[in-house]
Amino acid sequence: MKTLNNVIFVLVFMGCSSFIRADQVEIDRVKVLSNLHDIDAMVSLKHRYQGYDLAFLHYHLASVYHAKQLIHKAVYELENGMAVLNKQPNDAEALILLAYLYSYKAGLEPDKASVYGTKSHLILDKAAIVSFNNPRFLLVNAIIKGNTPIAYGGSTQKAILLLSDAIDVFGSDRYVPSDAEWGYVDAYIWRGIFYKQQGDVDQAYADWRQALVFNPESGWVKRLLSE
Repeated sequence: MKTLNNVIFVLVFMGCSSFIRADQVEIDRVKVLSNLHDIDAMVSLKHRYQGYDLAFLHYHLASVYHAKQLIHKAVYELENGMAVLNKQPNDAEALILLAYLYSYKAGLEPDKASVYGTKSHLILDKAAIVSFNNPRFLLVNAIIKGNTPIAYGGSTQKAILLLSDAIDVFGSDRYVPSDAEWGYVDAYIWRGIFYKQQGDVDQAYADWRQALVFNPESGWVKRLLSE
């Protein structure tokens, strides 16, 4: 009966969804504008986007506002992204991004970190049923694992292993790109961050230099390399 229930649950994830799926052209457009910190151009896209694209846009607006220390605006964008993704509780890619947004919000609002952290874990557990080999699932799982206090099960070493798995999947000939393609560069960036936290500065900089090869315009990577 348990096996049958799991099969039914997977079918629910895969079938009958009115959620507006991602358009790779728009995903790439958002990433470029985010690199440029072009807030005006990003905001102008809000009325054009729906579903996953809109949530992804909100996430990147949050990251740009965060970089500019406009935390209240970053939180506002994260909340809007969550509202979009919560409309589709059975879409695997939506759940992965939603877990990431909750984790991000936990970092911006430390007084509520336990609430948002728990929420991100629960959402990721749900996504795991059909997404355990999805590199974005591995990426988000690693980010959450690496930023969770040790007392609550966090581990930078486990995060590094998960990120290495994600990088391997992204670079594999067996990997079939989805309609929401992002995360390869992020995996190198985050692995570098966790390596540096462990004191392995050489490996950290090696990862960030590789990330810069993939995304030469990344302001985030440039800042990390300049520290």
